[in-house]
Amino acid sequence: MDQDPSIRRLSRVPTPVRRPLELLLFLGTRPEAVKLAPVALAARRCGGDVRARLVSSGQHPAAMLEVLEDFGLAVDRDLGLFHTGQTPTEVMCAAMAGLDRELAVRRPDVVLVQGDTTSALAGALAAFHVGVPVAHVEAGLRSHDRRSPFPEEMNRRLIDAVADVLFAPTPRAERNLLAEGIEPGRVFTTGNTVCDALAAALEPGWPTGRRSGGSTGGTGLRQPELDGHAGRVLVTAHRRESWGEPMDDIAAAVAAAASRLPAFQFLAPLHPNPQVRRSFLRMPENVVVTDPLPYWTFVRVLAASDLLVTDSGGALEEAACLCVPTLVLRRRTERPEALEAGIARLVGTDREAVARAIERALSRPGRRRQAPGVFGDGTAGERIVTWLRWSHGLTAHPPAPFVPPAGTGVRPQGQRTRTWPNWTWASSV
Repeated sequence: MDQDPSIRRLSRVPTPVRRPLELLLFLGTRPEAVKLAPVALAARRCGGDVRARLVSSGQHPAAMLEVLEDFGLAVDRDLGLFHTGQTPTEVMCAAMAGLDRELAVRRPDVVLVQGDTTSALAGALAAFHVGVPVAHVEAGLRSHDRRSPFPEEMNRRLIDAVADVLFAPTPRAERNLLAEGIEPGRVFTTGNTVCDALAAALEPGWPTGRRSGGSTGGTGLRQPELDGHAGRVLVTAHRRESWGEPMDDIAAAVAAAASRLPAFQFLAPLHPNPQVRRSFLRMPENVVVTDPLPYWTFVRVLAASDLLVTDSGGALEEAACLCVPTLVLRRRTERPEALEAGIARLVGTDREAVARAIERALSRPGRRRQAPGVFGDGTAGERIVTWLRWSHGLTAHPPAPFVPPAGTGVRPQGQRTRTWPNWTWASSV
């Protein structure tokens, strides 16, 4: 396969010369840690021909470092740029300046950023300004509303505009990029690395980076108890565009549904931001409001839940992998694959609509289906690193792109099935 010129430019060294591929993974939040950890681990498995350096902006340091520790990883450099109360503009300026200084000292072959955070946009622009190629992990997601989610939708579009290579998680994301005029040679469909992370987190004996803690999986943390309830509804809400009246409506809807469904526990691990917490101050007894759960605990609670009610894109992806029915507290989503697979519904933030949707979802007998596999097959991290090794001349052939199954429960020929609690996905033999 001939390389497109836009791909060949990633390699700084003529193909006959072999030297390690130097990657800088720039991250600052828990979601970025979850989704970049599989890339870092895949790079580690390559031995000496790939070196991955993790640099943290420090946007959400405690939650990010906890996730990395669970995966047996640590940051190589923490820029420690942020403090409480910063605006997105202040975050942007601090991250760009910090990474610019880092790139002046150590110049990698590629800077990888993930998703749609302000840190990710800052990292992409800082690398672009000094001429270091940018790779965007999870490129091409679109809600087609510049202000929803805010500021994430615009962050992602801007990152895609400056990136040299765009790792689209799904064929739909790839089509979005091509429709915007991005050259096909710069786009490669990998699957979403959240599937890799989730698969690891549900393996016995994980987390790998902590000392063994028996049945708690090494963290010493146990899942929240059901306290005699027959089932659980997991609720997460944090979107900036929902602060104020929309968040009040979400909380009121949860309270109303919980009052009418006393057999269910409603567990709400909420962002500590006061703009979110103030809406959930007065709740029925069967609504448990907690601090954010550690990643390991969260995915196990999610896997055991009867319903997810959320405005989080990452939680929506994880629930789809786990076949947990999901109500999305937004008017539109950049992850419509979950809607098309029949595992999720958009319900907005209207209190009556949300309360009715919760009651309807829980009134139907629950039945776990085979996972639709629309978001990935658990090998996205390997695809990303293999593609970069190929572009750098370290391997003769690029990886095969991710192709989701033709339909729920359908496995393409030549693939085998791996199973974790409550979910199944196909991975290449």
